Amino acid sequence: AAASKLLGLSEGQVQHALGHAASFGMGLTECWHAGSLEWCVEVGMAARNGVLAAMLAQRDVPAAETAIEGNSGFLKAFVGTTEPAPTLGRDLGRTYEILNSTFKLFPSGMGTQSPITAMLNLLRKHPISSGDIDEIELRMHPYEAHYPGHAAQGPFATADAPLVSSPYCLAVACVEGRVTRRGLQRYNDPEVLALTRKVRVVADDRLAPLCCRVAVRTRDGARYEEAMDIT
Repeated sequence: AAASKLLGLSEGQVQHALGHAASFGMGLTECWHAGSLEWCVEVGMAARNGVLAAMLAQRDVPAAETAIEGNSGFLKAFVGTTEPAPTLGRDLGRTYEILNSTFKLFPSGMGTQSPITAMLNLLRKHPISSGDIDEIELRMHPYEAHYPGHAAQGPFATADAPLVSSPYCLAVACVEGRVTRRGLQRYNDPEVLALTRKVRVVADDRLAPLCCRVAVRTRDGARYEEAMDIT
């Protein structure tokens, strides 16, 4: 849509451009299971394909007019339903999702930000040695709890694989007392991996997205909890 606007396409051409873009849609999350690196280039590929879609439409290459809302279109393929179709353009030109972008506190996946924050807050209140931890329970909204790779406990094939793993990130936080890019590269460290396997991720639909509860049980039977509630 942005490329079509920049190219000054007609309404019909924009419709064809969106049709091509729907067919060019990409971006899978299997990479988080595999520890592979296609996530690094997916955004660039999508941007390239957006420009290509608009240029095809500019040259009057037709695309399905119902490529998004059709029964075999983009929504049905990626969302599983065409129900959102009537509302897709409702706020066009008034609401800009890019304004919701923000910087992450830690160099790891978005779903790990609240758990890391909660864990570091807990450790500041209760200095616990990583060797004294018997179990960590992490409760999260089901979407984050079930996100590909989020509950992974290793072993990890590459340093990028555990970036979305909350168990791994919590283990790094406990071992190092902080979470940095360098610390997150300890994906084959026996101490970190041993603690990673002590983290249990629980889906809890009573929690709002990006909120969490962290509970640490130590070898002596003590239990410490920390909540992260954000809007």
